Amino acid sequence: MSIPKIIHYCWLSGDPYPELVQFCMQSWKEKLPDYDFVLWDKSHFDIHSVPWVEQACFAKKWAFAADYIRLYTLYNYGGIYLDSDVEVLKPFDTLLDRKYFFGREHTPDSIENQESIEAATFGSEKGLSFIKSVMAFYEKRDFCDKNGFLNTTTLPTVMARCLRGNPLEVFPMDYFSPKNTRTLALETSKNTYSIHHFNGSWHSLAQQKHVALRTKLCKVFGERVGEILASFCAVFINFRYEGVFVTMKKILAKL
Repeated sequence: MSIPKIIHYCWLSGDPYPELVQFCMQSWKEKLPDYDFVLWDKSHFDIHSVPWVEQACFAKKWAFAADYIRLYTLYNYGGIYLDSDVEVLKPFDTLLDRKYFFGREHTPDSIENQESIEAATFGSEKGLSFIKSVMAFYEKRDFCDKNGFLNTTTLPTVMARCLRGNPLEVFPMDYFSPKNTRTLALETSKNTYSIHHFNGSWHSLAQQKHVALRTKLCKVFGERVGEILASFCAVFINFRYEGVFVTMKKILAKL
């Protein structure tokens, strides 16, 4: 069995495609003319079938709902999943004889966990057991707890946890995630198939403000110092946009 030439993607909000998404989708059509494209939206996937997905959609946190749906599509049909903010540079044909392909998400050295998986671009044959193990994380959890707080654990983190102790091969960052998440600089190579532009549609307003400030600081002071300064400022940003109670809950959860 091999990976079929099917591109799966999600768009759950029903909103018109932003300019960046239109640009990225055009790259799919140009670079992948002989691939089939399958849109997964509310008419194609029963959002009520999985509590996590239903709750994420109710909260309009579309990216978190899509975290499960992308796993569902690859496990049941096989193919390649692309986030709508992924630009394709060349066909994935040389990867299709494999049972799967995954890559590292761009995480600066000494700042973040280097095990993070790029969940915006990955592929597998139908029925891959690893995909099923990641699905299980979502199938036994709620997105929204009884107090109304949201579980914003990201899919790259979940996939990394499931990979621990698993012998699956993971490609380096330059394959599918060459964009520096701190400075937004592109670090492509001859290996690069796609670029995740990190649109961050799932970010709250506070997170958007934090990311924008972090980018500016990292460009001026370098990634290590910029990250430290941005982390310090994040507390005040959260106080302003999310309130004291929510901010303190987040801080205590990390202790």
